[in-house]
Amino acid sequence: MNTIDTIEYSLNSSNMFVHAYVDDLSPDDWMVRPTEGANHLAWQFGHLLTATKALAEACFPGELPELPEGFGEKYTTETSSSDNPEDFHSVDELIALYEAQRQALLKAVAGLSEDDLVKPAPENLEQIAKTVGEVCEFQALHWMMHAGQWAIIRRKLGHPAKF
Repeated sequence: MNTIDTIEYSLNSSNMFVHAYVDDLSPDDWMVRPTEGANHLAWQFGHLLTATKALAEACFPGELPELPEGFGEKYTTETSSSDNPEDFHSVDELIALYEAQRQALLKAVAGLSEDDLVKPAPENLEQIAKTVGEVCEFQALHWMMHAGQWAIIRRKLGHPAKF
């Protein structure tokens, strides 16, 4: 197993958790906040998609599909307080965008060499990663960090624990 295999494993594992936590939730469930002041799943998913695209663009431009025009503006700190589902994309749209990005990210990672992975990360990403490989690994970690909140939403709503 090499570094690219490890990154692919992390991305695929995080995908398993994403689907386990969200696939049986209703659109109304996506608007539930894990606790007061925390962000609901609809906003978090949009934030994650925006971050995934931005991180990929910083390391390997043009590899991930474009998000819809104006997408990022719907998932800012200022919009995070909205509880109106109409302010966000539908669950089906968010899942479709996620799947497209995830497949493209896996393809991009598979096309990297071990030398590519040790290249320095762009300077603006220094606080999260030192190398391109670490940025790729962070992609999975970021989704997992938020998935922990979705486990809480599930329990709050009375859904069974998944893991």
